[in-house]
Amino acid sequence: MDEKTRRFKRVEKLFSPEPDLVAVEELADLITSRPVRSRIRERLRPEPGAPAPPEIIPDVKLPTIKTVDKIVHPVPRTLDIIEASSPGLLHEVTLRSPSNNFSLLIKADGKKKLDRTYAQMAVLSPYSTTIDAFQEHDTLIYTVHIQKMDWKFSFLFKLYADNPITFENIWAHWTVIE
Repeated sequence: MDEKTRRFKRVEKLFSPEPDLVAVEELADLITSRPVRSRIRERLRPEPGAPAPPEIIPDVKLPTIKTVDKIVHPVPRTLDIIEASSPGLLHEVTLRSPSNNFSLLIKADGKKKLDRTYAQMAVLSPYSTTIDAFQEHDTLIYTVHIQKMDWKFSFLFKLYADNPITFENIWAHWTVIE
């Protein structure tokens, strides 16, 4: 396959119904780089003596890294930790609580991906590469760590507490394209 065909296939993949987020980030970096802007300006330069065109900045949606970092945070009954309405990638969420009386609901693109209590997640944890749920050694702290989920249109990560709970830590890290 020649270079021109390879480039066409890569660009075509960016605009497919399931775009590769890494490729989109690379394209955004390329388009906004100074050498590319200079080449575009040079190609659009008018005849000698005419004023130079304004700088062209493409309307490209760029990835944005988001974080939630709460320490000693009370949760009366529910808390929406992540709510996104554009494509994205969950890197990780960590919850630390003095109680195991809570559950999580995760929806991606309108479909339930997880709807479990802490106890159900602890049973699943030894068999999962994306979910860890455990009681910290020699403490009464219950930890849930969830990582690596992606979505195309929408994402919801919701915490439900059976009774009001003050969480030691609520930490989330994700990327969205806005």
